[in-house]
Amino acid sequence: MHPLEPLGEQPLPPRLARVEWVEGVVPENSAAPFHPNAAGEQGMAGAVTARL
Repeated sequence: MHPLEPLGEQPLPPRLARVEWVEGVVPENSAAPFHPNAAGEQGMAGAVTARL
């Protein structure tokens, strides 16, 4: 269970599942704490490219 999920809620379907773009205090991926992970870097690149 994610700490920000409301209690008693059903998990979202995979297509709507939340993707973490920034690592928490204890990184789960190869990123520094409170810094963007690979999904965050790709997401921001896509947002910037779309705006250009």
